[in-house]
Amino acid sequence: MLKKSLLLAFATAFISGISNFAGKVAVMKIDPLLFTTIKNLGAFVLLFIFFISFKGTRKSLLQKPTRLELRNLIFIAIIGGSIPFYLFFPQEPCLLPCFELLG
Repeated sequence: MLKKSLLLAFATAFISGISNFAGKVAVMKIDPLLFTTIKNLGAFVLLFIFFISFKGTRKSLLQKPTRLELRNLIFIAIIGGSIPFYLFFPQEPCLLPCFELLG
């Protein structure tokens, strides 16, 4: 069990390292907001395909979400995903004074 745990930990570290490197290179080439949007859409598509593949089986992974749950998930995705990344790379002139005040 310890061997499997270590293998998973090293695999996670490797994938994270590649992701960080690729993210840095991508952000230098394209707009950070566009990069984040494309990355999040890709993750959505992969998760959507994964969950749809289990639809109709006994091991259904998702129940149909309510409108309120969908609204809350979209809100979390926008606030927790794209906006912080975009604010980390200020490119709009109107945002620069705010970052100068922060130090």
